[in-house]
Amino acid sequence: MGNETGGLHLFGSSFVVENNSIVQNGNLTSAPGDPTGGIVVESIPGAPIMPQDIRHNTIADNLAPGAAGSAGLVCNTGAGTGAVQCDSSIRGGNERPGEDVQTSGSCAILYSNVTGITSGAGNVSVAPIFVSTATRDYHLAAVSPGIDIVDPSSAATVDIDGDSRPNGAGYDMGADKR
Repeated sequence: MGNETGGLHLFGSSFVVENNSIVQNGNLTSAPGDPTGGIVVESIPGAPIMPQDIRHNTIADNLAPGAAGSAGLVCNTGAGTGAVQCDSSIRGGNERPGEDVQTSGSCAILYSNVTGITSGAGNVSVAPIFVSTATRDYHLAAVSPGIDIVDPSSAATVDIDGDSRPNGAGYDMGADKR
């Protein structure tokens, strides 16, 4: 939180990023090509590097300059590599100057809440509702649309606070289970 050059920059590696709140990072004036915003994934050309999974994360209120692909999640995969798998996550409130672009590049998005998304199994495009972004509390509010609607085959067993998943009728989107 609060990193001027962005939240997370992954380059040419396998990874599993799970149960993180990647919020309020980046800026609107970085030089083009500088990592900024929430998460930037850059793969090297060649055979797929597996796994490249981003799951149960809250990526919100990050900033990026106009030249960036997105202020939320950028998946710049090289030729021959597969799409970054992104599921059960929330992306909203991320901003480039005057634009609401939450995700760009080759991201396979499933069971996620992404402002502006129009396709993908289990995806919804609604404003995420958190307890209080003003006080940096990105836990799901009781009325959040991301409660109990994630893929029931999710591999996550705990949330960002160490609480057991699932809880209630099913898995919740984002880093926190309600």
